[in-house]
Amino acid sequence: MSIPETVARYLQQRHVPFRELPHAPTETLEQAAAAAAAPFNRMARTVILKGPKRMLMAVLPAAHILDFQALCQELDTDLTPASPEEVAGIFRDCDPGVPPPLGEAFGLPVILDEGLLGFEEVFFEPGSRGSLVAMRPHELLKLQPEVWRGRFARPVIDLVRPDFDLEPGGDLRAAVQRFTPQRIRDRIQEIHDLPPIPEMAHRLLELSLNPLADADDLAEVVELDPSLAAQVVSYATSPFYGYRGRVDSVRDAITRVLGFDMVMNMGLGIAIGKSLRVPAEGPLGMRGYWRHAIYTAALTERLATSLPREFRIRPGMAYLAGLLHDFGHLLLGHVFRPGFTLLNRFIEVNPEIPITDLETYVLGVRHDQIGAWLMRSWGMPEELLVAVRWHHHEEYWDQHALYSHLVLVADRLLKRHGIGDAPDGELPQTVLEMLELSEEQALVILGYVMESCEALDNLVRQLAA
Repeated sequence: MSIPETVARYLQQRHVPFRELPHAPTETLEQAAAAAAAPFNRMARTVILKGPKRMLMAVLPAAHILDFQALCQELDTDLTPASPEEVAGIFRDCDPGVPPPLGEAFGLPVILDEGLLGFEEVFFEPGSRGSLVAMRPHELLKLQPEVWRGRFARPVIDLVRPDFDLEPGGDLRAAVQRFTPQRIRDRIQEIHDLPPIPEMAHRLLELSLNPLADADDLAEVVELDPSLAAQVVSYATSPFYGYRGRVDSVRDAITRVLGFDMVMNMGLGIAIGKSLRVPAEGPLGMRGYWRHAIYTAALTERLATSLPREFRIRPGMAYLAGLLHDFGHLLLGHVFRPGFTLLNRFIEVNPEIPITDLETYVLGVRHDQIGAWLMRSWGMPEELLVAVRWHHHEEYWDQHALYSHLVLVADRLLKRHGIGDAPDGELPQTVLEMLELSEEQALVILGYVMESCEALDNLVRQLAA
């Protein structure tokens, strides 16, 4: 039996009937359900939370969102997600990340969502990634007679997914007020004015419109910002590009390694990305944002260079699209600080729920919508706007869709390494066909980029500092 000793002993001592369904090790609850031929909509999941005095366990249907704010209000206390290290310290003989919904066995009080009680049978991971346990809900309650019962989960399938676009000067407040749930709407503070485009980004955009501009002109603008200039030179000398000669200046980086288009778009992306500040920590904090952005940019650029020449994809623009495709997260943190903080909490306690669904539930607006709104208001290139707005939409096919599809593929590939916010690591066949790209080619390019992780991580540290 592959059930951890603590759980196995606890079940045996209480003589509760159950079934074990061993299966090959999996990474997610959805994969475990499929491997064990169990219905996913009857799976239970566990979230460990910290209260003012002690930790506790929340148990809810796997296909539901844990409504973090509703749970705090129902218990009339402030809760925060426990860290992986804290969870591992409690569930010592369990596989990492899969605490079983048996808090009493580990000395934790349990909060159970009543949605589980309507199932004929409940399935859960018993602390092992290679097994499921099935039992009737009343047996689960019998195991933990002191369990607290409530309603703090909501089916993901019930979410309303508003899909609207904001025109330049459009009223973000009105859109959010229209779609945001009342309990969240009342807590959103006054929206600040739209941030102006950074001066460096404005200079670079003006230069990009000058057909006579050359490397000297671009270097002169970039060198106005010593930090940006250092980052450009650092990137050009990194092992990622494999240039063995000397690069002593921004002009060298442009003419010898990166090219005019690449430096133009790299500078534009960095200038814009560093213009807004949000907290460093959290799933959507600056460290996570820049790691996702830099890896996506590098991978999108490499994918772009592998496409047929007749597609006329600009690698520099592909890099910029990858660098800024999730810029809406930074803007959300800038204009919706209370909601942004709450959204981070929701993401931490609902790691397998798509971020776009959580954004819809918490804020009523998604990062792709708000990011495209700002890009349009700033007069950014249409290719970038399309990538920002449609990178989660595999069905989108219109002008400049190649850029959004490249970002989508890069996002899905990086998800396989635990980077980014893609819903999964599956590559849509229709998108691959549109790009005339095979999955084998994409995986080879992914491998090349991941081999350069040290160089990319160094750039991430510079940008997140």
